[in-house]
Amino acid sequence: MRKKAWGTAALSIGLVATLGGCASGGASPEGGSAAGEKLTILIGSSGDAETSAVQAAADAWGTENDTEVEVIAASDLNQQLAQGFAGGDEPDLFYMGWDQFQTFAGKGFLETYAADLPNAGDFYPELVDTFTSEDVFTCAPKDFSTLGLIVNTDAWAAAGLTEADVPTDWAGLEAVATKLTTGAQVGLSFGLEYARAGAFMNQASHYVDLLDWLIGPVESVQAYTATLARNIQVEDTGVLSIRWRTGALGSMSVTMLTYPKNLEGSITILGEKGTVKLGGVAVNKIEHWEFEDSDPDDELVQQASYDTTSVYGFGHPLYYDNVISSLRGEAEPETDGREGLHSLELLIATYLSARDGRRVALPLEY
Repeated sequence: MRKKAWGTAALSIGLVATLGGCASGGASPEGGSAAGEKLTILIGSSGDAETSAVQAAADAWGTENDTEVEVIAASDLNQQLAQGFAGGDEPDLFYMGWDQFQTFAGKGFLETYAADLPNAGDFYPELVDTFTSEDVFTCAPKDFSTLGLIVNTDAWAAAGLTEADVPTDWAGLEAVATKLTTGAQVGLSFGLEYARAGAFMNQASHYVDLLDWLIGPVESVQAYTATLARNIQVEDTGVLSIRWRTGALGSMSVTMLTYPKNLEGSITILGEKGTVKLGGVAVNKIEHWEFEDSDPDDELVQQASYDTTSVYGFGHPLYYDNVISSLRGEAEPETDGREGLHSLELLIATYLSARDGRRVALPLEY
């Protein structure tokens, strides 16, 4: 862990600008001054407004402490953090999700500053527990999200529950969920979001799109998933075997664990009269293109490749432009809800297969 000869006071003041950051550098026992140093802050920004606010606060602190402060808005926060620590170029302060905390804390990457903050006792106990490692409150929570409780009023009434039974704590929630649970329904369920979606749903969903869009309708899948290294409650690695309706066979693998950073996002198609590999970090390069018969489009292949350092490539702006144009009546949707449903159904089938240990046929029966 990189150490800088900065005093504890200097570090604590610096954290005010980004309270959710955890320091890879930080205070040393010898103390010292931040004057003349350069501080790097990596944030996961919600937009220009947040980035500007953090930069303004950092600039104000930097002016007061004679320190240059650089604020970097990450395009992929988790990936850039992993790359930084792997390459010895980690930021001094950074945002971090709860799902990454134990992994980084367990490797000794984090400065344990939170317990020394003047307002350390003001945080919710649950948040303190989330960012505590080995009984030490390590990082100050920046913010948190809440889940809304939606009640099925028909089921609520059928269970004999009234307005007085609306839960206000965890014990009350457990009590009503137990009453609502029957042989035909689950008393409490949670919707899908990032923290509850694993490698297939979160990292690989667009590659699942390609399986259906490029090759055609899928007949059945067989999947295996595992949580091999990440301290998360969903899969960090998975493999999938596919049979298409045409009789073609294929496989897919996805993992969050590639060392030291994302290796590639690729798809290879092997046919009777041709072979194609699309590769790069975001399926952004045609790496192999060879067919038995030539075609005028062969000359355009190299023009289709482009350079990018982001796993997202440049697809989002083009998609958003089509959405806006469609809403204005200026264009037809290039991807409609039905196309999205194909990919979602394939993902659900993947998770059902991994959960039940069986081959799952498509389309699904609801």
